[in-house]
Amino acid sequence: MISRSPRIFAREITVASKNLFPAQVEALLEDAARREKARVLAEQTQRAGIAPTTETIVDGRRGAPIDAATDRSTIIIEYEYLREIAAWLLDTLERGAVRGPTGVYARSFILLVDGTQAEVGAITHETKSFVVANTRPYARRLEVGKTRSGAPFVVDDSRYRYVDSVAKVAKARYGNFAAIRHTFVTLNGAYRLRRAQGKRRDRQAGSEISYPGIRVSKL
Repeated sequence: MISRSPRIFAREITVASKNLFPAQVEALLEDAARREKARVLAEQTQRAGIAPTTETIVDGRRGAPIDAATDRSTIIIEYEYLREIAAWLLDTLERGAVRGPTGVYARSFILLVDGTQAEVGAITHETKSFVVANTRPYARRLEVGKTRSGAPFVVDDSRYRYVDSVAKVAKARYGNFAAIRHTFVTLNGAYRLRRAQGKRRDRQAGSEISYPGIRVSKL
């Protein structure tokens, strides 16, 4: 469980270069960048149990290695927290989900990266967005379904719109790092309705159901 959320930070490190040769300045600059990167990664991993992804930018060139710097270079190291957000969502959704006799619903939250089910480690610095969704056929009904009387399908109203409620908490926690919203997604092999459940076209017999989820995108 990730107990503390990250904080936005920007640190500027300068290297004293007076009376030094260019090669010495270059070596000091590269060493300072490597040490700062290692320090931040260790600090953030200790806080969250998972390291942010990084990208190095040398003189405006994204993906350039630190050793591409010269004595006059500016090195920027960018940190992204999409992996941490995905891990937090999966853990939080499972721990707080409705648990029947089998607990299947709680264990059915998956991560989709580029539309494909994946592990958190599949998220890279180039990943633009991902979705966490529940794969059970009745997940939508648990989220927004109504009984014939019009009451929520879930008797315990604290579980009504459960995925949406977690999305709101995630937005409050990580909204400075990513765009987070509740959504419904179509999954491969989606369950098809056996009979009509209303007048809407997507609720007719044979229609694929959509599943409640949370979409997270880079800002």
